[in-house]
Amino acid sequence: MTTGNPPPAAQPPATQPAVRVTASDRLWQAAAADLAPDKSLARMNDKAKQVVTSVTLVGTLLAGFGLIAPATLPLPPLARGLAVAAVITAVLAIALALVSLLLRFTPAIRPGNVIEVERWYRSQFHRAYLVVAAGWALLAALAFAAAAAAVTLLNPTPPDPLIVLQTTGTGNDIQVSVHAEVTGRSTQDILRVELAGVAAGTRTVVGASVGRPATNGAAAVTLTTSAFAGYDSAEAVVTVGGLRCTATLAVPPAGSSDGGSVVCAGG
Repeated sequence: MTTGNPPPAAQPPATQPAVRVTASDRLWQAAAADLAPDKSLARMNDKAKQVVTSVTLVGTLLAGFGLIAPATLPLPPLARGLAVAAVITAVLAIALALVSLLLRFTPAIRPGNVIEVERWYRSQFHRAYLVVAAGWALLAALAFAAAAAAVTLLNPTPPDPLIVLQTTGTGNDIQVSVHAEVTGRSTQDILRVELAGVAAGTRTVVGASVGRPATNGAAAVTLTTSAFAGYDSAEAVVTVGGLRCTATLAVPPAGSSDGGSVVCAGG
């Protein structure tokens, strides 16, 4: 059954109110273009390369304070441990950054297929976690290196004593002298020098002397003894502040000296 009523008129399309675009809006719209996937991927790769090149800062810091040359600068145990931790974390940062930069084989994708393109970019962005981890590892390495430097400066370890053995004379008139020097020591430390002769495996003490560091932390002791005929070698033992150092020298020929064959233990 039909009625005489006309069909309802179509509603006009809804209109959106005009939005005023400000200069600030245009600025952020331009900035949004830099967030495109290709540009974001390029920035991620640049950050990974930056981590690799920045690791040299850790080496510079360690080398500047002698933390990688313990033979020339004795280190407190804590400083040495922090320096080792800095090196390990720096190597870890390099490894993570390089892994993130490794070329990955991807089957050919169809640029016209948006789904495949999106999937490829998302797989590449997974490497961002490695770059972030590399950055944190680098910061940790710098922190360890800075802490090691601070510990070294605040708690310096005095250098090992300087010990020089020398022989003079010939035959039954052979004399042996030992000179020992220390620096950076407390005035409460006692520098003790002991000189012994060794023959056929038997060690005989022939002289000893002691000294105390001055206010500048330096002390020196010189000990000379004669009647070294019959001994195969001379041995000087220097103790100071819990550190014991031993130097040896073959008695003949006269005029020989030795300032390098020193073995120290303790602290």
